[in-house]
Amino acid sequence: LGQAVFACFSGNYTYIHTTRNNILGSYNRCNFAEEHSHAPKQYLYIKDSEFFSEIYRVVLIDDELTTGKILLNLIKAIREQNSNIRSFTILTLLDWRSAEDKNRLKTFCELNAIEVESVALLTGEFAISGGFLPKSKKELSQKLAADCCRPEVKVLTAVFNSIDKNYAADNFAKVNSAPYIKETGRFGITTDELLLLEKQAKRKRLGERICGLRQGNKALFLGTGEFMYISIKAAAHAGFGLRVQAITRSPVYDFAVNDYAVKSAIKFPCSENAEVENYIYNILTGNYDEVYFFLEREVLEERLIPIADAFEGLNLKKLYFVFCSLLPVGKPERFGSYLEKDVILLLKKVQNGMPETGIEERESAIQGGKPLSCCR
Repeated sequence: LGQAVFACFSGNYTYIHTTRNNILGSYNRCNFAEEHSHAPKQYLYIKDSEFFSEIYRVVLIDDELTTGKILLNLIKAIREQNSNIRSFTILTLLDWRSAEDKNRLKTFCELNAIEVESVALLTGEFAISGGFLPKSKKELSQKLAADCCRPEVKVLTAVFNSIDKNYAADNFAKVNSAPYIKETGRFGITTDELLLLEKQAKRKRLGERICGLRQGNKALFLGTGEFMYISIKAAAHAGFGLRVQAITRSPVYDFAVNDYAVKSAIKFPCSENAEVENYIYNILTGNYDEVYFFLEREVLEERLIPIADAFEGLNLKKLYFVFCSLLPVGKPERFGSYLEKDVILLLKKVQNGMPETGIEERESAIQGGKPLSCCR
């Protein structure tokens, strides 16, 4: 959502988005808390220590405001980087703040001599009454009775512009050495840089490539967590009969009744961090022929197996994992009879440092037991 809004701006603007990822590297880290969340720690990773020094206004983009505490915490964290920033604008789809919540922000603004403007597509208040609806055994048995066929699993790679030396560690301190990509704006991206990336048309080419692979009439593009924008943009070039959806770490109560929005849930461990549960909602048996599961960075196959298992029973024909950044290629396993030093010599340019010998001399040297790399 944030990057889509940023793409509508023109002029001297820079976009950066918050993340829950524990990123390793030389970055200035701006921390704040998402207090009501099941994953409260949020970060801004800033490569340039002067990033906030020339900024005079900040636009904050969120899908909804419930109490406004999260963005208030972010404003405090930004002002710790540069207390001269005094103008903020909040853009949101939904604003559910109460009068008390709005007064809290107003008081903060007055105490700190700053201005915060809020713009929402829909404003209002809501109240919750009653308890949870229990899931019946009948509904659970209907889910378990689905045809447990596993889809054919394939991998697509589409290499975008990577940012060097920015790796992430999961809760077990395992490091994924595939780099993050510049297109997301996680480390900051300017309007000029965005225009240059648009001209490269990598998202368009990826969508067209997938369009050529499609065999079914019903396909789903799944963005994962913080990596949604590229899957949405690629989908615009991938043909008809296509829907786009996002994976989330937010647990939502699913209940299969007509007047309730979330009727089903699929749960599986996050590919980047197995301790984190991910969810997809409202995907029922027979909804799709193919699913394209977008991942910013390549992960080991063992991380993909639980995800593929979660798609059993949906009558899905193919499940594609789409990697947009690849793991570095390691040193290959040794094979063959040559010594390693001889193989390295064979790959060197030797035309100027080793005069060519005659056929008879080479044959005699080989028969005498010298390696082929020494016979030129």
